[in-house]
This record gives sequence, C-alpha cells and structure tokens, in this order.
Amino acid sequence: MNTPKKKKNRIYTMLSGITFLVFLGCAAYLIFYLGIQPYYLKQQSKKINAAYYNSSEFDSGNKNSDGLLLKFSQLLKTNKDTKGWLRIPGTNIDYPVVQGEKNSDFYLHHNLKGDTDKNGCLYIDANCNVETPTKNIVIHGHNMESTRMMFFQLPKYKDMEFYKKHPILIFDSIYDESKWKIISFMRVSGTYSHNDGFDYMQGEFNDNEEFLDFLHQVEMRSLYQCPVTVNEKDSLLMLSTCTYEIDNCRSVVVARKLRKGESEDVNTSKAYLKNDVLYPDDWYSKYGGKMPVANSFTEAISEHTLDWYDGKRKH
Repeated sequence: MNTPKKKKNRIYTMLSGITFLVFLGCAAYLIFYLGIQPYYLKQQSKKINAAYYNSSEFDSGNKNSDGLLLKFSQLLKTNKDTKGWLRIPGTNIDYPVVQGEKNSDFYLHHNLKGDTDKNGCLYIDANCNVETPTKNIVIHGHNMESTRMMFFQLPKYKDMEFYKKHPILIFDSIYDESKWKIISFMRVSGTYSHNDGFDYMQGEFNDNEEFLDFLHQVEMRSLYQCPVTVNEKDSLLMLSTCTYEIDNCRSVVVARKLRKGESEDVNTSKAYLKNDVLYPDDWYSKYGGKMPVANSFTEAISEHTLDWYDGKRKH
C-alpha cells in the first residue's frame, strides 16, 4: 500500500523530471537559436558573398545580350528574384537585394535561397523596380539585433558623426553599377496617416513638381543637413528599417545617384544638425514639442534659397 509519503516522493520525482526536461529543451533551443542557427546563416551569407565577389566578371562591367551584368550570373542562377547588391563601405551592410514577383513581403522571413530565415533578405518595395528604374527605389531590411545582420547598423545614421564616416552607398542593380550620396536620415511612421500625407515609399511621380515636393518632404524630415545638392533630374535610393522610438517607426537613409562625371567626394565637415525636424505626428504625443509647419517646395523656394536644391526652378 502506498503511503502519503511515497505518493509525495513519486510526485516530486515526476515534477523534477518534467522540470529537467523543460530545462533541457530551453537550453537546446537557446543553443540552436543563439549559436548554431546564427553560425549556419552567417556561413550561408559568406557563400553568397563569395559567389558575387569571386565572380570572374566582377570588375569587368560586361553584360549579356539582355543587358544583365555578368557578375550577377551565379546569383541569378541561385534565385531569379535577385535584383542587385547593396554595400555601405566601412559597415557590415554588404548583401544581395531581391524582389518577389508576387509577394513583396516573402523575403521578410526568407533568404536568397528561399529558405526560412529570421534575418530575411534585403528586398525592393513593390512600388519600385530596377528593370525600368523608378525615380525612387526603396529597399527594406530587418534591424537584426540578435545577429547584427541586414540593416542592424542602419539606425546608427542618427548620429551625424557616423554619417560623416559613411556618406556613400554602393547599389549595383543587375543592369547598372552606381554609387549614391546620402542626402538625408529621417524617421517616418509605417502608418501612412501619421506622416501628414507623405508616402516615402512612392516610386514614380507625375511630374517634376510632384518630385520636388517629395524631395522637400524628405529634407524637412532629415535630422541633419547633408552637404549634397539634389534636384528634379536626380534619382533616389531609400534604405528603410524598423526602429522603436514610436510605434511602427521607420528609420530611413536617403541617397541620390552620383551624377555623370561627378566626384564621389563629400565635404562632410559642412553637415550640420537641424533644429526644426519634421517627425510623424505621434512623435510629439510621446516626446512633446510642436510640429513644424510643412509647406510645399514652391512656397519654400519663394521664401528663401534652399541649400539642398541646385535645379532650374527660379527662386
């Protein structure tokens, strides 16, 4: 006959066993999540980098009959969704860029090989494309604190000193090799209504006036003024990642394409912090302050010279 003491011992032994199994399961998960998986994913990333940088055609600039740069041949065999490669010199942002044909968010949780991957992949917004290049190309990527991959370093541009060390981006599409000068670092909301009607993911524009208004919106939102001019003839590249200053916040680095014959040098000593930055409306609910009045490009240029504009519109 089981005594109450024996029953208690049996229950204690069973609970201890369950606790031990739970502990083992948690330990195994942490080892996999924090050790094995990051190592495996980084090894995969190294192989992809090698397929790109070790291409026999990497420095040639040669293209095939369809106008595709031959250095992307191996990556295109790996994944036909490959659209380019993004690198920011001096950082670990050095990755392929893709775009899904049907599901633009597929690459939030899949890598270049199409495998499930918490790091995802850098991918181009559905409103933009490189085939017939849109005026603005937006590239999304995760802010991966756990692996320090993808756009983990992008929010560092909130520090103007970081910008001064890294003012140039290199984004080669599968059709075109190009460098880009940063013109802005801004914080916007992923909720359109909180941006006072500003859709930073807009790819194309009806005319120069609409594009100039868009540029003006970008410049009003920049944390600091970059010593780089921009006008209606330029094309933009935006790098966007999630940050957490407010709900659904996005930190966005904006650059314009290097002009033909232009030096890639930037006199970053002339950059300066701004004191009238335009943030999403819920920024002010959390941090206080008063939202600056957002005017149009036409209104702004009629009032004073815009330091960033060097186009043909008369003041």
